[in-house]
Amino acid sequence: MLDMDASGQAQRFECLVSRSWSLAPKTWQMTGVLTIVLDGAAFSVQRLLGSHGGADVSGWYINLQDPLVRTELGFDTMDRQLDIVVSADLQTWSLKDEHVLQDALRTGLHAVQDHEAVLKARDDAIRLVESGHPLFNEWRGWLPPESWEPPTLPLSLQTE
Repeated sequence: MLDMDASGQAQRFECLVSRSWSLAPKTWQMTGVLTIVLDGAAFSVQRLLGSHGGADVSGWYINLQDPLVRTELGFDTMDRQLDIVVSADLQTWSLKDEHVLQDALRTGLHAVQDHEAVLKARDDAIRLVESGHPLFNEWRGWLPPESWEPPTLPLSLQTE
């Protein structure tokens, strides 16, 4: 068994390696989040909201992933295991799941060129944070209009 935390991370990783995952309905239950993706970027920037539901930023989270590919249903991407946790004021950041990234290379989930692309995306994302890129201020206070309803899957994709 892989040496990962007890939250199911090892099981999810083994499903990725064996290509045996399946989709399941799930509703996001954690903090409010706004995901921002720069065109062609191999990462997404997630603005994490405070627990009271306002626009207060509790932090930023950068998910390293394959660049988005437009599909008939929306977008496809693949998580690349490494993440960056960034303070609300952008003054500090830390890498998350470096050991999972190494396991991805060791197990063959990532080819060497995939691994190198993740390291480049990591460096690009860190530069974005350290430069104080305008996107952080542009999206800091954004809230969806009150009239917005949560999206639903088309009936043809619903399994329940």
